[in-house]
Amino acid sequence: MGEGYTLHIEVKGYPLATRRTRPNVQAPQLYAQAMYTAMRLYDEHAFDMNDRRALAFPDVDVYTRLIHRTDRALARLRVGVFLIGHSGNVWAMRDY
Repeated sequence: MGEGYTLHIEVKGYPLATRRTRPNVQAPQLYAQAMYTAMRLYDEHAFDMNDRRALAFPDVDVYTRLIHRTDRALARLRVGVFLIGHSGNVWAMRDY
């Protein structure tokens, strides 16, 4: 990414287990919220060539599966995806 760009990032964490919810059920809902934000940001900034959009998630199986299942939509929206490892390392799973 060059100078003069604005990167809009929607970050979601991995939900904690509670008596009422299981993380593997709640994570897809968080992913859906992030996708909605990506669509909204695309709509708001589609013609601004200096804006980029990305999502960021913990590197866990449920999120990586969801990312793979929606890869074409992410590409059409020009949305990148960052993953955050357990040690805090961040890397781009898909470019924006």
